[in-house]
Amino acid sequence: MNGRVATLGDLGSLRAEGAETELAHAHRPLLRLDDAEPFPPLAAGFAIYRETAQSVSSKFQIEPVADCVIEYAIWYDWDIQHLYDLEHVWLHLDAYGQVVQVEASRHGSRLVMQRPDGALPVEAGRPVLFLEPGKHAHWADGETMRLEAGERIDEMCGALAGQRGIHLSNRFSDAGLFHATEEQDQLARTQLQNWRFAPSWSFTRTSDDIGDYRLVPWPALEAWVPTRVKHLISELSKHDIDSLSFQQSQAET
Repeated sequence: MNGRVATLGDLGSLRAEGAETELAHAHRPLLRLDDAEPFPPLAAGFAIYRETAQSVSSKFQIEPVADCVIEYAIWYDWDIQHLYDLEHVWLHLDAYGQVVQVEASRHGSRLVMQRPDGALPVEAGRPVLFLEPGKHAHWADGETMRLEAGERIDEMCGALAGQRGIHLSNRFSDAGLFHATEEQDQLARTQLQNWRFAPSWSFTRTSDDIGDYRLVPWPALEAWVPTRVKHLISELSKHDIDSLSFQQSQAET
């Protein structure tokens, strides 16, 4: 068993089959990562919509502009500012299976993805998107990202690393499926501060290059995420982290 399968646990051994799985796999996003990116995508849960409906994994309403929408909820253990990161890509297909629109998440928003020349960011039927270093928000063009948001991203990966600790305002924590103590939150902040880095602004690596991410139906990912987060939280105390910073901050209040 390789390290990635071991990390995924039960999700790594799941064998999803069927026409919808084949469709989702054929069009799965190809993600371009900064060469210094420390947190690759691990898994994605897909859902397919053929009519207007509430997203099963996000706050958004899904409205197909053609035949159907494939929704990909992409999981990362860490964002440079917090433990827990779930990003989204939405792919609109026509009746012939051609991509007619790409949308993706960026800091809580859903945006249409277009390259600077107006073209769809699609190659061989797959959306090709650039990930913000450390943050994983989506852009259709890496240079546009650097010019428009590079200074802010550099700051988030550096001085602002670990700012939010453990992400506790999401669908899973809101449902009481995991929680964290104040000390665990501080441990996560400290760990992320130790992991701060300077983006290279070179995107030569892709999700395919690093072994791809595990693609499963959304219900499988939905069932796995709380267990994964609880495991990550339990592992925090095993890292070589100086928890005195937490104890000292408590003494000073």
